[in-house]
Formats: sequence, C-alpha cells, structure tokens
Amino acid sequence: MKSTLNIGWVGQGDFGDEAMAFSIRSFVKDYLLRDQLTYYYVGDFYEKSLEGEINLDFIYRNSPNWFQRNLYNKLALAKFDKLIIGGGSIFHSENSIDWKKDIINVFLQKKSHKIAVIGVSLGPFINLKAEKKCGQLLDDIDVVMTRDSESAEIARSISKKCKVIASHDISLIGNYEKYMDGFSHEVNKEYKVGLMLMAFTKHLMLAERKLEIIDCYKRIIGQIIDSGKKVILYSMYIGDAYSDIAINQLLYDEFSSTGMISVEGFTGDIFLMIRSMASCEKIVSMRYHGIIFAYLLGIPFLSIEYDVKNQRFCRDINYPHELYCDLYQNLDMDVSDKIKYLLSLKGMPEKTKKFGCCKESVAEALKSVAAIIN
Repeated sequence: MKSTLNIGWVGQGDFGDEAMAFSIRSFVKDYLLRDQLTYYYVGDFYEKSLEGEINLDFIYRNSPNWFQRNLYNKLALAKFDKLIIGGGSIFHSENSIDWKKDIINVFLQKKSHKIAVIGVSLGPFINLKAEKKCGQLLDDIDVVMTRDSESAEIARSISKKCKVIASHDISLIGNYEKYMDGFSHEVNKEYKVGLMLMAFTKHLMLAERKLEIIDCYKRIIGQIIDSGKKVILYSMYIGDAYSDIAINQLLYDEFSSTGMISVEGFTGDIFLMIRSMASCEKIVSMRYHGIIFAYLLGIPFLSIEYDVKNQRFCRDINYPHELYCDLYQNLDMDVSDKIKYLLSLKGMPEKTKKFGCCKESVAEALKSVAAIIN
C-alpha cells in the first residue's frame, strides 16, 4: 500500500511548527483521505499521534547525515507515492534546499508520484545561488501553496513550471477545539497582555545591541503594567537551543515585585498554549505564530517583527500599519503610541480581514492542492 511522506520541522520543540504539523495531518486525513503519514525525520520532542488522528511513523530520529541519506534514501522512500514538504520558512539556504532536492529526485524516478509544497514562505534568500536552486526545486514539484501573497509572487518569478497557489498559514485551518474540552473563542478575557519576545536573532550578534533590545522590552512591559494590565511572558519553544526562556526570566526578575507579571513556557502541548493565549486581552509578539494565533483567537495584537513573514501576514489581512513595526531596524523607535493604541482597542481593528475569510481561503487552497496530487 502506498503512503504519504512529510518533510517538516516536527518534534523540535517549536509551537508554531507543531501547530502546522497538526494541520498537515488533518489535510492528509480529510483531503487526501489517507490514514497514515510518515515523517522523514523527527526531533527529540516528537510524540505519537493524538487519539483520533491518523497513524504516524518516521524514518529517522533527528536529521540524517549525508551518509545515511545517500545509503538508505532510495530504499527507505520506496513505499511512498506522495511527498508533502512544509510548512514554514524552509527554503532560505542552499543546504536546506539541496537535501530536500535529493529526496525529490528519488520521487522523480518513480513511475507514479505526486509532490506538493504546502504552507511555506519564500525569500529573502541567503544569496542568488540559493534563489536559483529554489526555483529549480519548484520546477520539479506539482504544486506549491504559499502562506502569503509575496511568497507566491516570488515562486512565480523563479519557477515557470510549478502551479502556485497563494493563501495563508496552514495552522489557521486546525480544528483545535476538538481536543480542547469546553474551549470557546468567546472566553472571558482577563486584564492581561501576552508577550512573545525573542532573546537572540542573527541581527543581534553584539552584546551592546542585546542590551538595547532588553531596554526596549523593559519599556514595553513597564508601559503595559502602568496601564493596569498584567503581563504573561510566553516562551514558544522547548529546549536549550532557544534562549527565550532566559530573557523571560531576566524580565520577570526585573518586574516581579509589581505582582503583575508571570511566565509560561511551551510544554509540547499546543492545546494548552492556545488555551492560555485565549485568556489574554491583547498580545504583543515578535514570534510569527504569536500573531497568527492572536488573529485566530480574535485578539488584537502588535507585531514587533524580526522577519518579513510577520509584515507579509499583516499586509495580507489588511492589518493597520500602526500595529506592526520593524523594531530591529531602529532600536530607538518609540513604540509607546503603538502600545497605547493597542490597549485602547475593544476588538480587532475594523478593516482587518475576517478570520473566517482567511480560514476559508486556506480550505479552498488545500482542496486545490488535493485535486492536483490525488
């Protein structure tokens, strides 16, 4: 019996990637009508399927090395007739493209195969060579569904062969309520603001810049607390590879005497995190899936972006420009007016695209993908 293979960032302790993986499993079950999904590789935090989901398996525990891939790939991939790559930002560097292209090449040797890339962002690429390689990869697949309109434009510009469908992040389609007894989007919001802040990015290599960004965080937290709102500092990752936990502890220690601040971390349970986020009145997030789930939950948010994918999403849903900014390009930026505007809102800004419309867009895009690869 033929089966479906998925290449994604699964079991790596990342809330956003686990939410996307949950939605891809739903796609395989509900749109492809298959009850089995195999991951190419999973990380240390991988857990078996939830009751009621499809049967799960994996080929490798942790990323296979070059020797494993070249020795075992053809044999290991023999039983699969469908390959799904995604979602996320997974095509930026030459290396991230090359090893996926090796797997695609194995599929291209099969008499019957279908390949889809789902829920991805494209660009900015590390260099022109990476961009060219990405175009060559897309030439060999049947369909790509992007999670923003700019990525779709990039896909069309670098590949003339691939079918391109523009949509939104695949996590917006997830039926999370099914696994959350008593959950409702219309919960009583408490007087608290959720913050998803980043401790370190490639833009903050110098110690003095780290101090600058910490000062920015302190000003934001201070303004929120002074307004009478409590603050929850969220870490959306598990494991020592991410230092958000450490920065949250530093900020907690700074403001703990106020009794207005607490810390919560991702435990691997996406539903527990969603339930906690749903209790917030507002959200301020640097993390992409912080703003995605704020939108899904109908919570007004401020996006302090570190990556263009945040800005792209805000533009695609017609979110007010006053509520997203690129703080990293200007650490002296005064965001107090943006915080004040956010705290004044009684609901989502009026002209923001309705969540139901975006969810329907994702559903229609997935139907189109399924029609192509089924």
